[in-house]
Amino acid sequence: MLEQLPAVYILANRESGSLHSGVAANLRQHLHDYRQALGDIRKEVFELVYFELFEDLEQAYMREKQIKEYSHRRKTALIDSINPKWDDLYQTGEEA
Repeated sequence: MLEQLPAVYILANRESGSLHSGVAANLRQHLHDYRQALGDIRKEVFELVYFELFEDLEQAYMREKQIKEYSHRRKTALIDSINPKWDDLYQTGEEA
């Protein structure tokens, strides 16, 4: 379940293959707001394929910095390590 804890996450676009990483103080709310804001603006769909929860926001920002430095291949391997089918974890509500 997506808790109300700081998190680092990776979103994936299946069509373009692009990955987007970020930090949220409340991941469930952040993703809800993100998807609502996109609404009719963009047709691209980004799915939550990876996340890690942290006790504080500073730790999440430090981890995000590490992940942003990863190559696309290394990010893909990170996702595969916990979510080999690349399921949308926001839809399933699963814990990473």
